[in-house]
Amino acid sequence: MARPVLGLALAAVLTATAPVAASADPVHAASPAVVSAATATPSDPQVTSLTLTPQQITVSGVSTAPLTVEVAFRQTSADSFPPTPTRVVLRPVSVPRPLPIPPILSIVMPRASGTDTDGVWRGAIPVPSSASGLWRVDCVMLSNARCLVPTQRPTVRINGTHSPSLSVAMRPYPIQLSGTVTVSGRLTDSSTGRGVPGREIVVALHRQTCTFESTSCSGESLYGLFTDPWGRFSSTVSTNQAPRLCVVAPIPGTHSLDQDAPTLATDCRSIRHVIRVSAASAVARVRIDGVVRVSGRVAPGPVTGQSSLASGAVIQLQRLTGGVWRTVSSTRVEPNGTYRLGARADARGGRRGVQRYRAVVNQSVRTTQAISATVRITAV
Repeated sequence: MARPVLGLALAAVLTATAPVAASADPVHAASPAVVSAATATPSDPQVTSLTLTPQQITVSGVSTAPLTVEVAFRQTSADSFPPTPTRVVLRPVSVPRPLPIPPILSIVMPRASGTDTDGVWRGAIPVPSSASGLWRVDCVMLSNARCLVPTQRPTVRINGTHSPSLSVAMRPYPIQLSGTVTVSGRLTDSSTGRGVPGREIVVALHRQTCTFESTSCSGESLYGLFTDPWGRFSSTVSTNQAPRLCVVAPIPGTHSLDQDAPTLATDCRSIRHVIRVSAASAVARVRIDGVVRVSGRVAPGPVTGQSSLASGAVIQLQRLTGGVWRTVSSTRVEPNGTYRLGARADARGGRRGVQRYRAVVNQSVRTTQAISATVRITAV
């Protein structure tokens, strides 16, 4: 069953940065406004204390262990609706092995006591074994989207063993014009390689940049998948031209995409789609000193509410000269997938006769290379 993507645990993963080895993510987002203790003024919100309990956690397999976060917060704001803490974010300082995607530990905290201007907020993070390493408080997010860096930045040592690991494949790949792809894979114990049976798997498709600070992430999610006795799963989905796919093994009892829900395992990757480009000229003949005009469209076209997959991509007009295709002009593909190119006919040495042209879109993160059929123009 497909549902809208509502939460941001995945979005946090998508934009996470940490001082550990990790693969580069093509999706980046702007950071929130940061207020540090060193630059804060007396009127700024203040974190008077921040504790993590316990300071060392041991967790194994698909189990989780609670990490209690408590924040004492004070402010002198005269606003009718003063900013309050919404969540605490922890990032890894060091991990025992490089991770493809550094996880983020985050918790939305309700107020446990006091008032909005002088109170205590408390919450518990379900810590998975995949979070093995040393973690430190990164910031306290406020309801006005500011990131408050406290003077106290406690750490927690997480000893995780037998953590779940996801392997994911998409077939066919790159995604064909139909947009249909079978997503399959296996959830295994990273220490033994044995499959993890009976675990929910969520396939999430993201159509736009996800940011940790935003409140939603455009896209759809497919629920109702579970691993078989060998830890395998498979489902056929329509990508709807989404640029990014994430496969998640959520922690039982949590909404897999809520911003306060870490995951057992996550695999995110960009999606590359096959495109086709057409090319035609309104005239079959031009003067030897005239301009050759070629136009066409890049398929697939845009889906409702989105630009074409190739929108903004550079498209080149090439001419066959001496057995070699040479670029003679270029432009960018329009949001609706169309383009128009022009160049003067090859007049060297009064060269008349048939000249051959084609349109080329080079490969990108989102699309394959596309080359049009040859357009023949007679120079007279």
